[in-house]
Amino acid sequence: MKVRCTRKNVNDLKDNQSLKKYYNHIYDRVNPECSKNYSRTDIGYESVVFAIIFRGQYVWYYIRKPDSSDIIHVPNACFEIIDNRLSKYWCLSTKRIDNYDRRFYDEPFIQTTIAIKEWVEEPWFLEKFVDEQPREFKKMNEAAMLIEVEFS
Repeated sequence: MKVRCTRKNVNDLKDNQSLKKYYNHIYDRVNPECSKNYSRTDIGYESVVFAIIFRGQYVWYYIRKPDSSDIIHVPNACFEIIDNRLSKYWCLSTKRIDNYDRRFYDEPFIQTTIAIKEWVEEPWFLEKFVDEQPREFKKMNEAAMLIEVEFS
């Protein structure tokens, strides 16, 4: 799957204030409304997607940061899909989340993750990857290279 950045924030999505409140909290608590940047990319930036997380009404893509090998999460509301094929390296998992941030989730919800096998099967894989633990960091970067070749 590939996506292209189409907006830096959700200010123009007037009908969905809950998205705006949530993304302001997650991505940019400091800047004024007119200059918020949730996507951390430039408009027009294209990237392969390495994972997708659906958490209630909120959806994130995990993509490469521009000019870096870092993998970051960005809100799908700032991107359009330009290649909707799913990676052959992805697996799917779902789990019920009973107790989460009550400012944004009034009741339990289902979280769906589409990512490499280790990510969906190992409970702390994402956290260890973010902390650059050697095994998880290596596994994710190896998978990312395969996925990039798949969509090149």
